Amino acid sequence: MKKLPLVLTCLIAGVLVGLIFARFGKTDAPSVERLSVRDNVVRSGVLRCGYVNWKPYYYTELKDGNTQPTGLNYDIMMELGKVLDLKIDWVEEIGWGNIGEGFKTNRYDAVCTSAWIDAPKLKNLLLSRPIFYSAPQLYVRADDNRFDGNPERLNQPDVTFVVIDGAPLSPLVAEQFPSSKITALPQLVQSAEYLMTVITKKADVATMDPDEIKPFMAANPGKLRAVSGVRPLRILPHILALPPSDPQFMAMMNAGLQVLIDNGVMEKIRKKYDTGYFVPAPSFRE
Repeated sequence: MKKLPLVLTCLIAGVLVGLIFARFGKTDAPSVERLSVRDNVVRSGVLRCGYVNWKPYYYTELKDGNTQPTGLNYDIMMELGKVLDLKIDWVEEIGWGNIGEGFKTNRYDAVCTSAWIDAPKLKNLLLSRPIFYSAPQLYVRADDNRFDGNPERLNQPDVTFVVIDGAPLSPLVAEQFPSSKITALPQLVQSAEYLMTVITKKADVATMDPDEIKPFMAANPGKLRAVSGVRPLRILPHILALPPSDPQFMAMMNAGLQVLIDNGVMEKIRKKYDTGYFVPAPSFRE
């Protein structure tokens, strides 16, 4: 009987070993432990924040010759870090249109600039409990009195609203004013460019949070005003966007935010920035 060549013998042996490992589902290769977002944050002691540079939530200003971050959400997150015993690291500036992208590549653990709830966020992310509420209003040119006390006049074909494509207010405008026209701007547009659309008469009405529009109104006095005698579009909650598949991380964040609400820290921060936001009642009053 002829002996098999050495190469063929090794090949057969390799196939047999592979079949044995496939049968029993084990190899000698070490397994890689995949930690959840919560476990990574707890083990590292660091919560990595993505953020949108947008007043009054997160922005920078010059202090003592240095540019330093500040804002409503900046203060909230720094206080949350104290409650959770975590360092807050502001790792990446993002835009409203891509707030969930960094979760896919693990670039940050939370989007720490608060945002309104909408369908895409509900479908694709986990969201924190509301940290405060706001009532967006309608803004027109300072000399435009057509709509004061007359909401029906807004719902006419000769009226154009400017919206940001895909933003939460866009479907609200379409729903409440179906006969009016809509000009949609891209999601990465800045607030000044958005509001200038009304000033330059490319649109008649813009919708915005009263506290978001304050810096623009201060820099451009006498250009825009809120429509009087017309109710805000809706009361909207502000939330933090969180990774889509880690409910334990969401529970930890929510518990920490509730502590800030219950202890009056959230209300103190709201007053510091002179905002009109509504802070939820403490849990013992709800």
